[in-house]
Amino acid sequence: MIKQSLPAVSLVTADNFETFIKSDKIVIVGFFDATDVASNQTFTALAQSQRDDFVFGATNDASLAEQESLKRPGVIMCKTYDDPKTVHEGPFEEKSLSEWTKVNSMPIFGEIGPTTFATYMDSGIPLAYLFVQNEEQKAQLTGDLKPTVRKYRGKINFGTIDAVQYGSHAGTLNLYVAYAYRTDHIAMKRSLRSSSMILQRMRNIHLINLRRSMLTTSRNSSTVTSMAV
Repeated sequence: MIKQSLPAVSLVTADNFETFIKSDKIVIVGFFDATDVASNQTFTALAQSQRDDFVFGATNDASLAEQESLKRPGVIMCKTYDDPKTVHEGPFEEKSLSEWTKVNSMPIFGEIGPTTFATYMDSGIPLAYLFVQNEEQKAQLTGDLKPTVRKYRGKINFGTIDAVQYGSHAGTLNLYVAYAYRTDHIAMKRSLRSSSMILQRMRNIHLINLRRSMLTTSRNSSTVTSMAV
């Protein structure tokens, strides 16, 4: 509820900066000169369009930009997970900023479930499922795969899914349920000696399922494409 109780863009100063960037799970701060009307308008438009998703703040304090090693106009995203701070490196334009916030707000390795599924589907990029049976399995697999998965950020979303509770979902991906379980067992036994080989295997499976999805799409007029492990 904190997002709805705040203005679209909150004023950030040297006194409240550290507190503000920790005020929510994702906080986005714009840095630009007080006389830079164009950047102010661009950032305000971004904040108004995404205020239900993120907390936005802006500062014209040059010392804060220097503290963050940031050129003005600039934007940083502060998160409570993955990378604590991410700097926008594209043009200071609403479209570029909007795409950047959507990509970088997604966890490197998230969790797929009833509350997150729609967000993944709305991202517009393929989704790789990693079926896991327990927290120990999830911690080991995601920990070993994360460095490789990071390279595909913005191109493929990766998420774990509870194989015990949602194992039947493998059927909607044209996978045998037994295969979804067996993949984890194979990976665990091999101790993930080569995460790149596993990712390649995941990509190959995606190509197979993409072709199947395209056939299904042509029959059912569906636009959803997904990737499964």
